[in-house]
Amino acid sequence: MLTGLQVRKARTVLGWGRTKFSRNVHLTEDLVTAIESSDGPAWLTDEQEASIRRALELAGVEIVADGPRFREDQS
Repeated sequence: MLTGLQVRKARTVLGWGRTKFSRNVHLTEDLVTAIESSDGPAWLTDEQEASIRRALELAGVEIVADGPRFREDQS
């Protein structure tokens, strides 16, 4: 389960504003704001979480226990 803090940090690592992030994860900007409003668990559907993870993966970011990071296998 993703947390709001993880999502917020991942977006920041990428340097994406909420508008760009919401477009890339295929969620509304209002939903992204709601997700990021808490550091705790983000109450997402499985589809919404998969969409976020997929977009982050495509951007080269993975969510790990200590926070988001760029994948080491990036070229």
